[in-house]
Amino acid sequence: IRLDTPIKHVYFQVISKNNVLTFKYKSKGRPYKTAAKTKADLILSKGYTGAHLGIYATSNGVNSNDYSDFDYVTYKPLQQ
Repeated sequence: IRLDTPIKHVYFQVISKNNVLTFKYKSKGRPYKTAAKTKADLILSKGYTGAHLGIYATSNGVNSNDYSDFDYVTYKPLQQ
């Protein structure tokens, strides 16, 4: 995800359905965009009993002066 202009809030959504994880994001007032999809069992390992969700930023191995700055993260589970 590349954000060329600073925004106040970014909303992330992770959907687990049919053994596929779909990662989505959006900014306020915009529709969700799919960032990536992966098989749900890709993040499992022996003895693993839970889920871990975090923020990660990379320049994909390219030297860069860009940065990512997160003041805080709020987690709100979706009630279905």
